[in-house]
Amino acid sequence: MVGIESAEFRIQNFRVWPNPVQYTLHFQLLDPDGLESKSSRLQIQNHLGQVIYQTNQLTRHHHKVDVSNWAVGLYFVSVVSDDGIFVQKVVVR
Repeated sequence: MVGIESAEFRIQNFRVWPNPVQYTLHFQLLDPDGLESKSSRLQIQNHLGQVIYQTNQLTRHHHKVDVSNWAVGLYFVSVVSDDGIFVQKVVVR
């Protein structure tokens, strides 16, 4: 179970933009040292739960993903670590 403090930590230290997105989706880990030392991954799923994008280790401050060929719709960006899961909805238009 994720406590309030853990959820606030992840929300404050991880950004996803722009939302909605048309061409390039950006991710920024504001404090990568907190997650790099743990088992962590970034994953994007479509509305059917299919994994569209995944990286198994968050080692950089800034990630970019080209979404220009993705279907228009709702996607879920997840950061999964030993501390729990942070999920944010993203709209591709």
